[in-house]
Amino acid sequence: MTAINDEEWEDEDLKEFTMFVEKFDKSWKPIKKKLELINLGIKQNKKKLKISTLITIEEKDGLVSML
Repeated sequence: MTAINDEEWEDEDLKEFTMFVEKFDKSWKPIKKKLELINLGIKQNKKKLKISTLITIEEKDGLVSML
């Protein structure tokens, strides 16, 4: 038995908790996002903007028109 914050934990409880923490830790890995480079200017005066490729075409068009 182990005492944690005045609570007693059995070995099975500690194993279950350890498995939960390991699983939770794996689920919080950052997602590698792919970025797309967009030119909002013209050839002579480039205005580059990087946006995620994970957004929809409609969202992309909305961002470009807004900027």
